[in-house]
Amino acid sequence: MKRYIFLLFALFVFCSCEKVLEFDEGSSPRHMVLNAVPSAGEELFVNFGYSHLFLDSNVSYPVEGADIVVNLNGESLHPTRVHGCNYFFGRTLNEDDVLDVHVNACGKTMTASTYVPRFPQMTTPFCIVDTSDVFDYCNVSFRLTDLPDRSEYYRFRIQERDSGSRMNPWTKELDTIDTVYTTYFLCLDMPLFDNNKLTAGLSETESLGGYFYEQLLASDSLFNGESISVAFQLLLLVDTNEVEPFLHQYMLDVESMTPERYRYLKQVSTANSLMQFFTEPSQVYGNVSGGALGVFSGNARRKFPLNVQLPNPPHRKASTAKIKRVKK
Repeated sequence: MKRYIFLLFALFVFCSCEKVLEFDEGSSPRHMVLNAVPSAGEELFVNFGYSHLFLDSNVSYPVEGADIVVNLNGESLHPTRVHGCNYFFGRTLNEDDVLDVHVNACGKTMTASTYVPRFPQMTTPFCIVDTSDVFDYCNVSFRLTDLPDRSEYYRFRIQERDSGSRMNPWTKELDTIDTVYTTYFLCLDMPLFDNNKLTAGLSETESLGGYFYEQLLASDSLFNGESISVAFQLLLLVDTNEVEPFLHQYMLDVESMTPERYRYLKQVSTANSLMQFFTEPSQVYGNVSGGALGVFSGNARRKFPLNVQLPNPPHRKASTAKIKRVKK
């Protein structure tokens, strides 16, 4: 009986919480926005422009006459080329670089500071495929060595690329697929758990049942300066419409980041959670001062291709149907 009362209450909540939002693109105020993620091993660039309504198909609104200078380890750099709202500086960044950005536009001076963290210190991931259960799994394990005497912040993701031919059940034709997306994974072994509960050092985005995650955000508060073992598990699902040799390729993406980026991603994670449907939207964190929105924060990423191969892949017969090309 209690179960039915709860279901009726939930139905009442979903049906009664209704708020109509009207959007008028013409009257929507525009704000200056400064965003940049200086990355180790990548060219330095800064994105600066006006904000836009999320319904607007045009995402580039440059600020005319903007003067942008970046101080890299005390050296003043000016843009070498500009594409839309992206300002490139022709310099490849290194670990521990210190940066300050200064923007003069519309009578305002906007500033922000950050640094480039060091690359994650980790071993090459080891993969084991398990086909003994109802579903096929892949266990991914590696060791992560945290740097002592400094706060470190990490993000873990697994990207999947699907490519090949797949039968379209509606058109009865073969579609050519080539897509890359972030896939869900299970965290098996990581010292970020306290009595089987998530600690404040761990945040998840779009979790499925509280177990599978699209990304894991972690601070080193529980393993500062230590070498730890990390284990993730992938659920290997095969679409019966796939035609051999259809490929599922996986990539482990591990990112170290500055505290500003960590805080920003955690707030974005919270804003995207299911419970946020019951609250009013709030502005996410930014560290740009002087009249602009945005985040200026550094990172360093390492990507590892995962050797995931099923020992006995299910047989999928090739079809002689006409192949319909789909844009990537």
